[in-house]
Amino acid sequence: MHNFNFVPLRNGAKVLVSAAYTDGTTVVDVDKLIAGKSPSESEIGYYQAHGGNAWSSYWYNGFIYANDIFRGVDIFQLSGKARAGDVKLGHINSQTQINTIG
Repeated sequence: MHNFNFVPLRNGAKVLVSAAYTDGTTVVDVDKLIAGKSPSESEIGYYQAHGGNAWSSYWYNGFIYANDIFRGVDIFQLSGKARAGDVKLGHINSQTQINTIG
């Protein structure tokens, strides 16, 4: 996995957004993994572009921004229970994970 972040949720749930190069972008409920569920049971969402190579994938204010070495930028909307209660951020520096949640 490469260059990732967590969806900031008010309830403290741990939802990870991550890039996996030729394996695309994945969204995982880390709490389910910790509780002993399998990776497939814990995966919330997934996208792999044909011939793609996702360098980084980040959540920001309801969307996932995936930077692909060959394709450029893909933008996905993360919806449903996975982002219920998400916190909107004024900015994000995903390389340093600046904490803006009080």
